[in-house]
Amino acid sequence: MNIKNIHYNKVEPLLNSCRCVKKKRERSVYCNDQYYYKIWVKNWTQGDITKFAVDNGFYDEVTSPALQSLIYDESGQRGYIMAKGVNLNSQNNHRDWTDIVRQTSKKERYNFFLYLIEKSLLVSGLYLDLASSNIVSYNNKLSLIDLESYGSFNFVFNGKKEWYEKFDLNAWWKPLDTARRDLDLFYKDYLSQCLGINYNKTINSPEDIKNILNELKKLKICSNAF
Repeated sequence: MNIKNIHYNKVEPLLNSCRCVKKKRERSVYCNDQYYYKIWVKNWTQGDITKFAVDNGFYDEVTSPALQSLIYDESGQRGYIMAKGVNLNSQNNHRDWTDIVRQTSKKERYNFFLYLIEKSLLVSGLYLDLASSNIVSYNNKLSLIDLESYGSFNFVFNGKKEWYEKFDLNAWWKPLDTARRDLDLFYKDYLSQCLGINYNKTINSPEDIKNILNELKKLKICSNAF
């Protein structure tokens, strides 16, 4: 996957002709007919996460085919550019996968999640915000968005940050509690609603990720739904 690195000075003039669709504390999202531009303030404590997850191969042509470019300046990472995909979630309900199930095949959902779990085990990191609103369709492929929602196994399972996770563990938004809660809720939602797998154990260790992989492989062998 060829991800370009573009200086913020080249992106900034384009934003004047774009529509700002979201602004939240340290980050803003702009769009035109072709692209979304996610822009961060300088020296944002989560600014290195996306680039690290690109560099280690977690974000690639399967997990996030809509990703086009990373944006940087002298202060560090400033955001990224994604091609416009198709919003599959008309309800804007983060935990309701009904629309996506209706518009995709079980095989498509299975292969996407299987690859995501295998990649997580390979790089010892996870996509932590697997809400239905954070997946779009791009060129008839599922694609993750909100790419700063990546976390290391060490952070999520041990409460110990890696170098690129520069946020304060005691921050008001409770990074560790939030990450663990979302991982458990969203992954179980996907398993249940998209694949018909009920995983009843709390997801709180790499062993659980391996167990989920085993459940997925069983489904591939036993199911006639594909």
